[in-house]
Amino acid sequence: MRLLSLLILFFPFTIIVFSQPNPRHLEEVAYDKSRDRLILFGGAEFSNGKLEEPSMVYEWDGSTWTRFDASGPCGRRGHGWVFDEDRKETLLIGGVCEGRINKDSAVFDLWSWDGRAWIQHNSQCPVKEPEAVYDPVNKRILVYGASNNKTAINDNTASVFELWEYKSNIWKMLTADGPAIVSSRMISFDSERSILVIPVFDQKKMIVWEWMANSWEKIFCDTESPVYRTRFAIAYSSVEKRVMLFGGLSEKREQLGDFWKWDGKKWESIRTKEGPSVRNSHHFVFLKDKLILYGGSVPKLPPANGIEPGNEMWSWQKGFWKRLK
Repeated sequence: MRLLSLLILFFPFTIIVFSQPNPRHLEEVAYDKSRDRLILFGGAEFSNGKLEEPSMVYEWDGSTWTRFDASGPCGRRGHGWVFDEDRKETLLIGGVCEGRINKDSAVFDLWSWDGRAWIQHNSQCPVKEPEAVYDPVNKRILVYGASNNKTAINDNTASVFELWEYKSNIWKMLTADGPAIVSSRMISFDSERSILVIPVFDQKKMIVWEWMANSWEKIFCDTESPVYRTRFAIAYSSVEKRVMLFGGLSEKREQLGDFWKWDGKKWESIRTKEGPSVRNSHHFVFLKDKLILYGGSVPKLPPANGIEPGNEMWSWQKGFWKRLK
């Protein structure tokens, strides 16, 4: 990776300015509104011929990436990674840490990143491999994950999933009767309607679960909706006032590149002439006035076959995709 400036040492961490992070898999991204930074943490990248989970933090200011090698949490995947607008810091919640000697292990720790250093909080996440989203209406973090058999990794028998609130350093369980999702799960918060949105598939058909006023509503979608998939990306667009969905892996493990939006009642397909290629395990995050799509596993360039981790960035704004350099 090409260095753009000299390495500057600030105890207890190192700052390095880069052109772009290496491609990686199962990372997470969040947007720090207070500092106007896209922040990347976690996942695995190839090092010496094998996948390793590094622990550095990357920040993007709109043109340049900066890497922070700071003392803090272990590298991981399956973690919650969300900007807390009330605290003005990015929270790292739980996940799975790579095993150095023994097998990988689920972790339930809680850390915050302020742009300079990590702080570990004296608190434990109550669910395994959480998804997290900020609720700006109630100024809280909503966390969804498995609550049974917490030590098992890649457990497809988990049947109890809980929704928790994290606010003012206090955990509060909201419900344990939401959707049981044994594959990858994605959540989003519709701030216009003040609703948590979780798209799931039951019997291979799309069902949208929405949480509002302490109760769930199950919305069975018609045929004009995304087909069965896992590892898709979703995020709420404050401009379009819709939950947006892109790509994923089909039932036949084929990569998808379709684009949809959800208004609370129905899905609408978005068709464009140009845009990102098919992919899975990518991420959506909303920045000020546009959606940013980051990374994902993408097809290898011909003549090679198969897929590989990517680090592309695309913006969706005013009905058009734009590749960001």
